[in-house]
Amino acid sequence: MAESEGCPDCARLREERDEARALVAQNEGRVKEIVDEHLVTRAESAEARVAELEGALSFDTLRRANDARNSSLFQGEDWSLTDWTLAAFGELGEAANLVKKIRRGDEGEGLADLREELGHEIADVVIYLDLLASAAGIDLGEVVAAKWNAVSERRGSELRIVQFLARRGEEGRRE
Repeated sequence: MAESEGCPDCARLREERDEARALVAQNEGRVKEIVDEHLVTRAESAEARVAELEGALSFDTLRRANDARNSSLFQGEDWSLTDWTLAAFGELGEAANLVKKIRRGDEGEGLADLREELGHEIADVVIYLDLLASAAGIDLGEVVAAKWNAVSERRGSELRIVQFLARRGEEGRRE
């Protein structure tokens, strides 16, 4: 006689195992269907987002363009971290002034009227922040992704920025 045959707990466990296997077999098609639907939805969503991002500006592209323009246009000018910070805050102040006008409805100006101008001011802020990061030797894309992921984790979100790091690896392999 095998050891487990006389064991009442073993017999009960075998019955539970067999019941669980039967349930899995009964519902296998539906479980697979649900998993497939979920995976297809996630894949389609990711594919759409990748297509959207492929045409988008990256931090790396902005950095290369900023560095190239600075070295060609501003040779001999040595801005400090303070200079870059003040320039960014100046542009942020201009954006804030537009938002104030939108909020107050100055002369009938609403967001629709000032959206393009506000976009230009926000772009100036981003450009100057990249120049500040460059002057400080900071990879803006890397620190933004890391900070974003840390906040997601701290707030209990499953979302992470991984596409940036994956692309960076692909670019490294191409070079």
